[in-house]
Amino acid sequence: MTSRSRGTSTAKKHEGRELKKIPVGGSSESSHIDSRKRYRVKIEGRWYEGSFSRQWFGWNFDGYGSSGLQLNLIDEVYELVKPSKDKGKKGP
Repeated sequence: MTSRSRGTSTAKKHEGRELKKIPVGGSSESSHIDSRKRYRVKIEGRWYEGSFSRQWFGWNFDGYGSSGLQLNLIDEVYELVKPSKDKGKKGP
C-alpha cells in the first residue's frame, strides 16, 4: 500500500478549478466527503473523476468500474472546488 495523506489544503489546480486535498486513511469513513460534491481521485497510479455515495460500510467512489471502490482503497482524494466569482474584486 502507499502512504496516506493526513492534512487538508488547497494546493493544486485541475482545468481551472482548485483541488482541495482530502485526508485518506485506513477507514472508509470520512467527515470530509460530501455526496453532492465532485472529486478527483488517484487509484493505482491513474486519475478518475466522480462522486462518492454513502454505503453501509462507509464511502464508495462511484467513478471507478461498475461498482465503484471504497474510500480506504484509494491512494489520493481531491475535492474539485468551484472558483470563487468574487476573487480579485475590491470594495463596492
